[in-house]
Amino acid sequence: LLTSGKWYYEAEIQTAGCIQIGWADSSFAGHCQADRGDGVGDGPSSWAFDGWRRYRWHSTPTEWGCRWAEGDVVGCLVDMDSMAITFTLNGKGEEIGMGLAFSGEGFRPCSGVYACVSFNRKEKIRLILGGEGSESFKFSPPEGYRG
Repeated sequence: LLTSGKWYYEAEIQTAGCIQIGWADSSFAGHCQADRGDGVGDGPSSWAFDGWRRYRWHSTPTEWGCRWAEGDVVGCLVDMDSMAITFTLNGKGEEIGMGLAFSGEGFRPCSGVYACVSFNRKEKIRLILGGEGSESFKFSPPEGYRG
């Protein structure tokens, strides 16, 4: 679990359908309700972006962000020191309607968080988690963030 620092990963969209990408905390149990279609962002223990429906998710959806297409890269950032979640699309943030998605009372995880995604059976994504010896990010993380 990530409990401090600034962290980044990327999700390359391979099919542009129903996918939720983000972060979950230690109390997340999305697999328990998967038969109902629940995933990351659908409850109080996770936060997600869905570029197919253009929503940010945390218990309930809120219209937000840009529509994604096949080949797009979603940047997923969490700042555990200032308690904020940000999303980018192809390296761009606020200038295209992305950027800060959750902070303050909207982001209060139980202990730490970890990268989490959920999607329909036929959808495909590719995660780039970073770290030594792994594939390079498609877009450089902002200064101070690491994979």
